[in-house]
Amino acid sequence: MKKFFVVPHSHLDREWYRTFQENRIKLVRFMDDLLDTMDADEEYTCYNLDAQTSFIDDYFAIKPENEERFRRHIRAGRLPIGPWYVQPDEHLPTAEGIIRNLLISKRISDGYADYNRVGYVPDSFGQSAVFPTLMKGFGIDSAILYRGFGEEDSRYNDFIWEGLDGSRLIANWMPIGYGNAMFFCEDLEKNLRVVEENLTLLKERSISGNYLLMCGSDQSFIKKFLPAALRQLNDYYQSRGQEYEFVLATLQDYIDAIRGHAKQMEVVRGELRKGKRSRTHNSIGATRLDIKQKSFMSGSATARGRGGRFWCFPPALRRDSRSSRRTCM
Repeated sequence: MKKFFVVPHSHLDREWYRTFQENRIKLVRFMDDLLDTMDADEEYTCYNLDAQTSFIDDYFAIKPENEERFRRHIRAGRLPIGPWYVQPDEHLPTAEGIIRNLLISKRISDGYADYNRVGYVPDSFGQSAVFPTLMKGFGIDSAILYRGFGEEDSRYNDFIWEGLDGSRLIANWMPIGYGNAMFFCEDLEKNLRVVEENLTLLKERSISGNYLLMCGSDQSFIKKFLPAALRQLNDYYQSRGQEYEFVLATLQDYIDAIRGHAKQMEVVRGELRKGKRSRTHNSIGATRLDIKQKSFMSGSATARGRGGRFWCFPPALRRDSRSSRRTCM
């Protein structure tokens, strides 16, 4: 039996090659479309929001009237949020900055429901040796990652990741990133090719017969046809006597499926920063040092600020420690 966990998602860059406000225009359109689809289609049981909560601030500042619709879907388990405020780099921020990232997200998540308990880091440029320890400190016992891992680290894509202090996570490596099923469409023949390509890539490194198919990409909109496309795939393989099952899933669903195979998993220890399968961009540590210095100073100031006043921020932010910390992120 082969079971395919198809995770619909969008990788939400708050600011990158577009400015924050340019990205927010697209975010508003994306969220409007997402909520309309979730309201209209009960078969769309879940959607992954990149394990972030910063979009909540950004979207509801523009569309506060939609917050109750959003809250309803979160409480129904259809829209897991967190554990990050923004997706982190694990090496450049201060340790305090990464902890604040998680704390801010938890505060936001607590206003809706419990936060996502999978440490999802699809685009961090390598993985820190203390990541398992940080996750365990927030009650998170699993991780799904992309960059920095290599086939030589473990025979299987599912493994146990051990931190410097012995903390352990059940983890999964996405060998070609967070878009291995991004080309699912309304054409059955094309979807069959996507499935077979993934089987070729993943089956020899599967420990359990469970496969993670990430259906999304950068700033992508919800694929409204996906529940129907998965029904087509199930019907096709069942009609040929092949025991394949395709389900719409959360990241937690996949972790729960592999958890029972933990005793077979190999233990991987420490930092993961290889560039064999995916670039880890180590040279970025030496670029735009003026920005990095300001980031370090502001992060340090938020950690030791007195009375919520942070000298390195504009006056409006100095009066509000919560806003200043979110700005640091």
